[in-house]
Amino acid sequence: MAQCFGSANSWLEAFFKNPYMLVKHISQNAINLITNIWDFIKPYNQEAKKLTIYALIVLSAIFVANISSKVKKALNNIVTRKTKLLAISIFAMPEIISVLVIYPREHYMVILLPLIITLIALIFSDKAENHDVNDFSNKQKRHKTKNSDTNLAGKIYSPSNKTTIYVMSLLVSVVFSILTPSFGDITAMYQPKLNTINYIKSLKIKKPVNLLSAEGEYNIYLGKNFSHIAEYQKDTTFNEFLSSKKINMIIISGTLMRDARFSNDREWNYFLDKYAEFGFLARRVPGTNFILLIHRELL
Repeated sequence: MAQCFGSANSWLEAFFKNPYMLVKHISQNAINLITNIWDFIKPYNQEAKKLTIYALIVLSAIFVANISSKVKKALNNIVTRKTKLLAISIFAMPEIISVLVIYPREHYMVILLPLIITLIALIFSDKAENHDVNDFSNKQKRHKTKNSDTNLAGKIYSPSNKTTIYVMSLLVSVVFSILTPSFGDITAMYQPKLNTINYIKSLKIKKPVNLLSAEGEYNIYLGKNFSHIAEYQKDTTFNEFLSSKKINMIIISGTLMRDARFSNDREWNYFLDKYAEFGFLARRVPGTNFILLIHRELL
């Protein structure tokens, strides 16, 4: 980051330092967004994945067949439901900005994806709420005639009050922005990971690397020859896992050591004691508590 943006501590500073690289970064994130949304919703089971693809193809065919009748309805819904669509869009905007400015990781889209689905549903679904709205309005009128003291509260909290929706949506967005920590506050937290990335880069490894870690996807910062193997992918004994995933680099961290899938595996515990028998060398990562196990073939 320092190579591209110098001492910038925010995306705005980064823009003034190197606008070209920031725009390029955001553009690449936008391209990766579609792939990462798919990674977020897809099942790990390969057969289930095929069924999911088949189901999506069928649903797409049905949608295309009815697209002509849906377009007019969608345009009408955009007009009649503009308040709801705007409110949901305001909620979604901070999340969209984060995945474009930072990176579209799957868990960043836990909130975004349901909001997108809700927007699509509001745009393309039949307008069935008229009856409910009329009933609500009639009840409100009857309530006003019975008790004038609560009239003001009814106006303020009424779902039909557009100003309330705008204000509440804006308030939530502002609160989330205030609670977001600055870059400087979290630098120390991620310093060990940064040291690990820099250390692995210093090894100048050109061969394909399958890196096992419980700290996230280091491969994003290490090059196209690095692939990430997550700790939660282990559903067999360690030796079988090591062989099937062709793991040739492991970052030993406290998180990985505490993972029950590993700590309760005798083969893993044996590997930690006798890693040299498996062709691995141990290197301590400077400035961290991590141990890097590297297969001899990579050096």
